[in-house]
Amino acid sequence: AIAVVGAPIMAAEILMGRRTQQSPVGAFKTLAAGRPGGQAWQGVGYLGVIAGFTILSYYCVVAGWTIHYTWMALNGSLAELAADPAALQAYFGGEFLASGRHQVFYHVVFMGLTVGAVYFGVKGGIERVAKILMPVLFLILLVLVIYSSTTPGFGEAIRFLFRPDFDTLTKGAVLEALGHSFFTLSLGMGAMLTYGSYMGRDISIPRAALQISFLDTLIALMACVIMFSIINSSGIEVSKSSTILFTTIPTVLVKLPGAGLVNALFYMLIGFAALTSTISLLEVVSSFAIDELKWTRRRAVLTMGTIITLFGVLNALSLGMGAMLTYGSYIGRDFSIPRAALQISFLDTLIALMACVIMFSIINTSDIEVAKSATILFTTIPTVLVDLPGGGLLIGMFYVLIGFAALTSTISLLEVV
Repeated sequence: AIAVVGAPIMAAEILMGRRTQQSPVGAFKTLAAGRPGGQAWQGVGYLGVIAGFTILSYYCVVAGWTIHYTWMALNGSLAELAADPAALQAYFGGEFLASGRHQVFYHVVFMGLTVGAVYFGVKGGIERVAKILMPVLFLILLVLVIYSSTTPGFGEAIRFLFRPDFDTLTKGAVLEALGHSFFTLSLGMGAMLTYGSYMGRDISIPRAALQISFLDTLIALMACVIMFSIINSSGIEVSKSSTILFTTIPTVLVKLPGAGLVNALFYMLIGFAALTSTISLLEVVSSFAIDELKWTRRRAVLTMGTIITLFGVLNALSLGMGAMLTYGSYIGRDFSIPRAALQISFLDTLIALMACVIMFSIINTSDIEVAKSATILFTTIPTVLVDLPGGGLLIGMFYVLIGFAALTSTISLLEVV
């Protein structure tokens, strides 16, 4: 799927970016200019920006967990917890996830690392970080692959990954492979298009796309060898282990020689890999602000980074309240958790943006100063709406909307209790 579908689409995205020298929105606007439905194509670019914004707002929450686990591995507390699988499961699913303080802190730290890398631009920040991060990432992977070759489950992992089994090649498997190719190569959300806008004319796009696809696949296979060697060494059932990364893997690694260092290396690897993704996501959003809003890079990165961080805090605190944990306990094994998280985050962001459009449209209709209107929802908004056509109905619909939004939150809170 990566070779047949992923690489060609990546080459197309990079080509669009290099030809227009713009972010996704501007690229689609330029390429579709003068063509039927040209304006509508801008929506595709906006979807990429929204996707980057939405994914990053919760991605850094999860990525921040790797910092916590790396620290615990280094100070020895992870080894103590991992000695008792039930204790580690209880810690992760209870004390850690339910701690709003921990969730917010590590989310902010990881967003800070991401903002720091993007703040200094492509050459001064992203390229410099990548030159350090990529070799270190590959070195850690290589060390862990060599280490995994000494585990009892290494042989079974190799057979599972590389022995052909055409009976499993169903329509569903093909669709999963296609989805994986888009996800792992960051396709369809403007990341490759954005990087393409920085690419020089002397660089071969097909060669770059093939090299990226090959290295991405190689690193993914190395990661699979590590993961499945560990899994097969412990007898974990993969289909029932959606949280093995933070609940079961440490219990296997702790039994191996040099467990503290291996655990630390493992979570550093996951953290570094996540950081490369978050940098790309923030660059997509920031490049939109730079090209379309004409902001400086510093303003774009700091402003967008701050807004995304605040949205992420809401995601982090939702774990602290236990609402997502509670609803998660009702989800069946056949339910796709990543898909659900994406859908919830996307819809949450979409609704928030729609609410902002409504609010600021009303505010801009009047002389309200936003910075001095903390109580406008119940004191000033009605005075503006009443002067509009159908004012009474608008006021009623507006407060029904606010009430419904509040009701969804109170239902979640009461369900937790």
